[in-house]
Amino acid sequence: MLNRGMDSFGIDQSGRLHDVTITVETNEHQTKNCGFFVGPGRLAELVIVECSPNSVGRYVRISKNSEFLTLCEVDVLVEGV
Repeated sequence: MLNRGMDSFGIDQSGRLHDVTITVETNEHQTKNCGFFVGPGRLAELVIVECSPNSVGRYVRISKNSEFLTLCEVDVLVEGV
């Protein structure tokens, strides 16, 4: 996950990236926790969360229970497919 940088008004909102849960889902009913980022994030910080090697799924969900979640970029990398 790439955290946001400085906004157009020169305000640092990077600290909003905290308490983020990453899950892998095979469908609506099967969810496996992948990781958790405590934070707070820093400006343009690249956060890497590695799931266990045997994680299988179709969807990756990045969620936060409160406030805003603003990400600049998310890459999902897969090995051995």
